[in-house]
Formats: sequence, structure tokens, C-alpha cells
Amino acid sequence: MFGVFAQLPALAPAPPVPSRFEAPFPVIAGQGWVEGVYPSPSIYDWDGDGRPDLLVGTTDASCGARLKIYRNVGRLGEPRFEWLEDFNVGGVVPRVPGG
Repeated sequence: MFGVFAQLPALAPAPPVPSRFEAPFPVIAGQGWVEGVYPSPSIYDWDGDGRPDLLVGTTDASCGARLKIYRNVGRLGEPRFEWLEDFNVGGVVPRVPGG
């Protein structure tokens, strides 16, 4: 059985695949950096104005996980984000325990 594998030609290593991602860059919203521990950004038109807004899932020591919403007040192709609010339900920010 092992004789069959011994007759296979040696495989050359695959050529490197170029990255599909651009170099990382800091995200600024309003007057400062997007804050939080382990930020997880997503783009979505939250307010329906046709400009993609920035939604950032993050954690903090006081309440666990939260979703921060940054409204895009820039132009298409030139986004500028300002903090709008933490996601809330009826004015209450849901608390999601971390861990």
C-alpha cells in the first residue's frame, strides 16, 4: 500500500496568495479614536441616509459587551464618523455579560 504513495510526484509548494485586505489604519470618530476593548467594526447604513455608518461591537469593564454607533456625516468616498449613540432599546443600553 505504501508503494503507491512512493510513486507520486513531489508537490511544489503553492505560490503565495496576495492579501485581500488593505493595511490597517486607525479609525477616528468625532474628535478621537474609536474606543473599546477588542473592537469589532462593521459598516451598515444605520440611519438610512445612503451613507455607510460605522457600528463597533466592543466591551468595557462597566457593562460587558455593547454596540457603539458612529454616524457617517461625510460624503460618499470621504466618510467622517461622529458618535451617535450606544445601541439602546427604549433608552436603555442592553447589558450583555462578558466572559
